Amino acid sequence: MAEYVHNPSISSSSFPSSSSSVNIDLHHPLCYHPSKNASSVTVEEALTGTENYGRWSRSFKNQVMTKHKLGFLTGTCKKEDFEVQFHDQWDCCNALVLSWIFRNVNREVHVTINYYVNVAAAWADLEDRFNKIDGTRIFFLHHQISTTYQNAMSIDSYFNRLRALWDELDCISPLPIIDPAQAALIYAVFEEIKTHQFLMGLSEVYIPIRGQILLMRPQPRLSVVYAMIRQEEAQRHKKAECYKLVGFPPDFKFTRVKPNARAHNAGVDSSIATSAQTSQPPQGTLDPFAPAPLPVFSPDQYSQILKMLSSLASPSANAATTSVSATNTINPSGNSQPGISKTWIIDSGSTNHMVHSHTGLHSVSKVASSRFVTLPTSQSASISQSGSIKVLPHITLANVLHDIPTGMVRGIGKEENGLYYLNSISPITFPVASANSCHTKKLGNSVWHARLGHLSPTSLNHLLVSNNITVNKDNISSCLICSQAKHHKIPFSISTSRANSIFALLHVDIWGPYKVPTHQGHKFFLTIVDDYSRYTWTFLMHSKLDIFKCLKNFILFATNQFSTTVKAIRSDNGGEFLSSQCQDFFMSLGIHHQLTCPYNPQQNGVVERKHKHILEVARALKFQASIPSQLWGLCVQAAVYLINRYPSSVLQNQVPFALLYKQQPDITELKIFGCLAYAKVPLLTDKLPPDLICVLSWAILLIRKDIYSTT
Repeated sequence: MAEYVHNPSISSSSFPSSSSSVNIDLHHPLCYHPSKNASSVTVEEALTGTENYGRWSRSFKNQVMTKHKLGFLTGTCKKEDFEVQFHDQWDCCNALVLSWIFRNVNREVHVTINYYVNVAAAWADLEDRFNKIDGTRIFFLHHQISTTYQNAMSIDSYFNRLRALWDELDCISPLPIIDPAQAALIYAVFEEIKTHQFLMGLSEVYIPIRGQILLMRPQPRLSVVYAMIRQEEAQRHKKAECYKLVGFPPDFKFTRVKPNARAHNAGVDSSIATSAQTSQPPQGTLDPFAPAPLPVFSPDQYSQILKMLSSLASPSANAATTSVSATNTINPSGNSQPGISKTWIIDSGSTNHMVHSHTGLHSVSKVASSRFVTLPTSQSASISQSGSIKVLPHITLANVLHDIPTGMVRGIGKEENGLYYLNSISPITFPVASANSCHTKKLGNSVWHARLGHLSPTSLNHLLVSNNITVNKDNISSCLICSQAKHHKIPFSISTSRANSIFALLHVDIWGPYKVPTHQGHKFFLTIVDDYSRYTWTFLMHSKLDIFKCLKNFILFATNQFSTTVKAIRSDNGGEFLSSQCQDFFMSLGIHHQLTCPYNPQQNGVVERKHKHILEVARALKFQASIPSQLWGLCVQAAVYLINRYPSSVLQNQVPFALLYKQQPDITELKIFGCLAYAKVPLLTDKLPPDLICVLSWAILLIRKDIYSTT
């Protein structure tokens, strides 16, 4: 046996043993340095199951290797290979590596390995359960690669997702050993395939640069293509973030105050406002902080306004402004003189409120002659007076600087010839009725129907009669609100159809996932019910990807054991049943696949009700035996075994087992689920200890009797 001694040239740590102080090198597997604690190994992604075991195990082993503890995982660093004085140190390091594993798996996996005391045994158990490198996983990776698109992801996130799938596929399905002279050529072909897969999933905005890349000869490497696309993305972001090119957002906060700005910023008299043109900077200057220019009128709109102004001209028709409004301003064309239109023209982009006559103004004040506004014809008109005016019963334009919007509807406008005319009709109001109005005015029962929350006609009539209220009879049976609020699906009729022979029709469905996996890692189970005999089979599964294997094996079982073929299978619209793998398999065997309508599980009610029955019996068995949740799979299998021996009312009290196997089942062999039993254990090395151990019988199944030791 090799003896490990301290190397004085390398720093070491001292560890006590049962006999004396033992010095161990820092690079020795048994070294337990304070820096190597339970949190010193952390994998970014915790182990969840088969779907990420490959990535997780590689990352975990690499980190453990840096701690010189990989031998504990692989089983090469065994306790019996060291002298007795090192055994305590080996136990300490073994517990340390085991704590690393516990820290980097999720809760569901943790509970399945919590009672392991040897790291190598726990690691082997994880590898046996989750290291499933088969055609199903390879198919899944190819499918994920072909269906991965950029969508809203950045180029970095999209490429990293594809890179993770490529790396895992290369790891579990490596290229065979070939001639080194041809290796470079084959790797170049595979890299070109990856380049095309990367380009296919890009968003449509990258179509131009994608076409340029595909026309390049020779084809650039994947890393070069990635760099080119990433540079294009950076340029697009730079352009998209430039306000000078795409315009300023509406809520942009301008920090520089323009000269001759709005009246409230310049501190001038609030009753006077200048035209928008007076606030422009001098010619030859450019204000980089200026917002986008306001929309201008079209030539047709200009002609409409000029025609209206000319028809309404008067000696005092010079425009007068009342206030400046940054948003939601209204330009009235008059509302006081007889024979003149009282319609107001709405323009959310105008600067001033203007009227053609001062007759309708209140609180009128004179305006300095130096003030003017610019008309759509580029001509200027002086401002004579300003004041307040009432445009609607609830809106008065006063000498204010800004008409702050409240979010309420102020009025209703109508579009005509490109202009919006404000209706002078008051907005809809809801008058308050007097306390005795319902007694003095005879209303229709439709009004009371609406008042009482769309009460049913029968209850409404009873309520009105009991309160001595007479109403006009209206037809409320066709109330649209009642149809929208009280619509229900028509009840399904009870199905009386039944298959004429066994395996003529199978009902299938999946239950799960359950939050606590079994000791074997199962989270789902597949239920198959024969329509003729109502005999039920269940298959525990790790994931929904196992369904194809279960269905394939079951159809082979039915063909071989019962010398018949499956005619039809009924299922819901789950993706696991609609996969191309299952569909091609059904078509190859001539099996008719019946699908339910979306959101109508009642059409697959046979297996849905069977799930309810199975879970009821399984819960009863679990509560009776007081067993942990990790054994729920045995409870389900035992429940199905017993249900197949129950008489069924659907079968006129016949037993499913008897209809399938043409004989009555023997129930005399049944024991209580979870009862105490004794099992003989063969002892080949020592003949003196007892041959029996105390066990609990969990279930009596078709193949074996499962028993678990109470210890």
